[in-house]
Amino acid sequence: MVKPSRDQKLSFNDHVTKLETLKKKNQEFENGNRKTLYRFLQETTALALSLDADKDMRPRFQKKTGEKDVLRGALSFVFNAESEPERKEASKRAIAIKYLVEKLKVSIEDIATAIPEHGGIEKLARAAAKPSKDEVNEDEDDDLDEPEEAGESDEPKNNFGKQILVGFSPELAIKLNGFVDKTRVKIIGYVRVSSDEPLTLEADKIVKLKAKEAPRKKIAKSKAKKEEAESEHDWE
Repeated sequence: MVKPSRDQKLSFNDHVTKLETLKKKNQEFENGNRKTLYRFLQETTALALSLDADKDMRPRFQKKTGEKDVLRGALSFVFNAESEPERKEASKRAIAIKYLVEKLKVSIEDIATAIPEHGGIEKLARAAAKPSKDEVNEDEDDDLDEPEEAGESDEPKNNFGKQILVGFSPELAIKLNGFVDKTRVKIIGYVRVSSDEPLTLEADKIVKLKAKEAPRKKIAKSKAKKEEAESEHDWE
């Protein structure tokens, strides 16, 4: 290890004080960087929404960036996202900002201050991946509509027929990755049929379904029949 300079001998407290000063300066530097980042995100979002609202400029910008999502394309462009991790970061930022604007109803002019107030990009992106109350209510309605079958198990049956390709946006991919193994989901989307390509489902929404409970009515009827049969057997 390199020997320290002997020009000035510092006490232990002097060392700690200087380190604390450097720590404070570093925190101020990081906070300043974050404020700058959030301001860039706000300005980029304002321009992206302006492009997205113009039916002539939107397709030109989508072609320029190669991104269907204008906000994600704008963020990738501004932050020069070329590698896969950089593109994922741009996608995560787009998800967080959309959650702020669309779900939390934050105005464009308040994005820079709202991001830290709501816990930062990571927390906002995770919140965006969680099912909303409307989706939970829709889950309950879906379970009521599903027919019950005696002896049905929660275990998924791997009796797949013809398999098709399913395309997910980065937002839906994040949401899907948040589910545990064997989670029951309903995928809503559009079927894409082409003569020279395999059948594809373009996912537009993923809804988490509640785990099925055993069909009590039919189990009760089955138990009653069994008891009746045993009773008849006792009289023989």
